[in-house]
Amino acid sequence: MKSELSTKENKRKIPSGQIIATIIIAVILMIAALCANDESFKARSLAIIVILAIGNLVLIWVPNVLNESINIWFGRIMFVLTPIFTFFIVERFNYINIWDINTLRFELNILIISFILLLVYFITNNTRIASVITIIVLYLAALVNFYIFSFRDVPIIAADIASMGTAANVASNYSYQPNSRVLINGLIVFAFIVIFCRLKIKTGLVWKKRFAGILVYFVLLGIFTGIFYETDVIDNAGVRVSVWNPQKSYNVNGFILSFMVTTKYIKIDKPEGYSLEAVDDIISPYMEEANTTSATPNVNVIAIMDEAFTDLKLDGDFETSEDYMPFIRSLSENTVKGTLSMSVFGGNTANSEFEFLTGNSLAFLPTRSVPYQLYIKSPLASLTYTLEDQGYAGNMAIHPYKGDGWARNTTYPLLGFKDFITMDQFENPNLIRKYITDEESFNKIIEEYKTTRTQTEAPFYAFNVTMQNHGGYDTDFDNLERTIKILGDAADDQAERYINLVKKTDEAFEGLVNYFSQVDEPTVIVFFGDHQPSVHTQFYNKIMGKSADNLTSEEAMTKYQVPFVIWANYDIEEKQYDKLSANYLSSVLLDTIGAKSTGYNRFLLDVSEQVPVITANGYYGADGNFYELGEESPYTEILNQYNILEYNNMFDKSNRRNDFFYLEDVDR
Repeated sequence: MKSELSTKENKRKIPSGQIIATIIIAVILMIAALCANDESFKARSLAIIVILAIGNLVLIWVPNVLNESINIWFGRIMFVLTPIFTFFIVERFNYINIWDINTLRFELNILIISFILLLVYFITNNTRIASVITIIVLYLAALVNFYIFSFRDVPIIAADIASMGTAANVASNYSYQPNSRVLINGLIVFAFIVIFCRLKIKTGLVWKKRFAGILVYFVLLGIFTGIFYETDVIDNAGVRVSVWNPQKSYNVNGFILSFMVTTKYIKIDKPEGYSLEAVDDIISPYMEEANTTSATPNVNVIAIMDEAFTDLKLDGDFETSEDYMPFIRSLSENTVKGTLSMSVFGGNTANSEFEFLTGNSLAFLPTRSVPYQLYIKSPLASLTYTLEDQGYAGNMAIHPYKGDGWARNTTYPLLGFKDFITMDQFENPNLIRKYITDEESFNKIIEEYKTTRTQTEAPFYAFNVTMQNHGGYDTDFDNLERTIKILGDAADDQAERYINLVKKTDEAFEGLVNYFSQVDEPTVIVFFGDHQPSVHTQFYNKIMGKSADNLTSEEAMTKYQVPFVIWANYDIEEKQYDKLSANYLSSVLLDTIGAKSTGYNRFLLDVSEQVPVITANGYYGADGNFYELGEESPYTEILNQYNILEYNNMFDKSNRRNDFFYLEDVDR
């Protein structure tokens, strides 16, 4: 009997955690097996995953026979090595060898990770928990960045954090199939965690030592953040993130350091020479002109910003089986056309509509910040207010998707919109892929115009942001035929799906123009894309003739261009703009229809004559030359004046010169 009991006691009990871990590895192997069907997933990678999985199983099931002293020291060593191990895993997602990163950048990455690790340690008072949490959090951050870059060709920066809600809205429309790198990284992390968790480690510091450690920690953290944020030491050392090609900077600096550097770009500083006296000096000539503009004509205004709409041939020539935007190309009579430079590529749609509606430029705001989410918390002057002050009706925004994307549901009322029509107001709409079609979106404009006409004869205004062409071009759908083919060496499945979407937009726009060409009331339609699409980088490289990594800042500007059209159903002067940026377009629109415009609109038209293009990526002067932001040029003074007025408009609200930014000087 005693012998039986002894035998039972000597049997090693299997912890439930080990069983769960075994199941996790089995699931990972199943995923790996599914991925192995993908041609891009090499058999060699699958073999490595199997080996790592077996190794993890061994780690889980083999008992810890090390003595107490070795356990303790082994645990301390793993805790100290956690920052290096984490750095190694994070950079594996970028295919970067951490030993190839120069000494300063290597040390800064390790230092930042160490601060994170120690913060968690002082909170938990447990080295094992601190290491596991640090590794998992930064691994997941790197994983998110890996997928974001695969979708948009740009890595995550600090300002993107405010956009997470909007990103979640469209997240289901992308493919997240893991590749060998994702799975191998996960198994390596899992192995590190298993080893650490199997060690027998003593509890943390007593409260006196812990308190002393916390004091030292915050002193050192204060010194580091002071140097990092309040001095030019990091910048002078060449540790920067390029606006043009942030991924290149991330590869040089490392993901964690680069992300930290981008947090410096969120701060809003007053422009050089900013004062209310300076503001008044700049606006004075425009205030004297305030009453010289003629009365507003009775012109309906329809503004359409079409999701991801562009002509890819702006980047380089390639051959297709047929034209994918024949109608828009054919427009010439009573039409103002041209090329519009945007501040964003592949995403951040809200920034394009912000520049169009307000006339403010992203050039004077932190890199990739989203004003809709970060800065617009009270009424802000816009095209909508300018038209409303002239008696326009409708004054609605239409977006056939979720209303909370980019915080539009809270921002639009602050920009003057009276109504916001979202996907919820579309009954049984037709879809292309998973999105409401541009045809349905344009039909909603017509429907709302007709409804408004039953209520008032005042001129009609609507702003439509479409959704049909949104990113995610890697999957075929039954409701989108690829009838137009890309021929020759440039052939690319994503680009081909995209141009077939553009053809659908071209057809829908033709239908809208045909309708309003039959309307007796003077009507103008302004149509433009918000940014170029994130199709395969290799496609862009091929048609542009060089890799994105080798493009100069000026050459990269082509990837930020879209076509624009201002069409009228009555006689207007035809014009062609070779260069114009989105921040000027609403002022050009008002000028085209002869409407009253604010002092700010008139100022912007004057600036456009000297600096026809200004974006978050740089600017062109009237001399035809391209300039980096911050670079001294013949236009430095006028751009600083622009910056001063934009700051007064957006951030010095208690002293804002409302009579310059609005037609009606009312309390908004």
